[in-house]
Amino acid sequence: MIKEILILFLLLTTSLFSRGQDQTIQTQFPNIIEITFTSTETTSGDLVVMPFTTPASLGAGVTSFAEELKVNSNNNFNVSVSTNAANFTYTGSEIANTTMPVNKLSLSVTSNATGGSIGSGFQTPAFKPLGMASQSLITNGYAGTDQTFTIKYRATPGYNYAGGAYTVDVIFTATQP
Repeated sequence: MIKEILILFLLLTTSLFSRGQDQTIQTQFPNIIEITFTSTETTSGDLVVMPFTTPASLGAGVTSFAEELKVNSNNNFNVSVSTNAANFTYTGSEIANTTMPVNKLSLSVTSNATGGSIGSGFQTPAFKPLGMASQSLITNGYAGTDQTFTIKYRATPGYNYAGGAYTVDVIFTATQP
């Protein structure tokens, strides 16, 4: 009986002096998305130079080296592509035949490790002409880090433009639906 009273006493005193405390922790962060070029680890890629070295290359076109981009996103994402102008900017000494439309530049997605789908017309071996209107390049890419895809450019100016340097900015935009 004394043993039972002692156990009951220990249980009562333990519950009287034992009190738990709790605290709620909350973290907050926005939906986050970032697209960068892996060669520079920035939002600006390397300068892509596409020299035409023979008369035949003007007609047949030239293809750039591969350029890899990566997306970091905490939600599924889409990537679109456009140019910053309807025409290339010309640098040179000629006056005539210097207005080249950007649709002389096209793009192809040569590899896709985003888990998403490649936009219509951009699948290798096809090259789709670019323009100022935004075009869907990757749709429903998976959330995560280092979701990569690789692209190549193809320029096909033909023989109708004066010699010189022609430049345009290509804009890749990553969004969360």
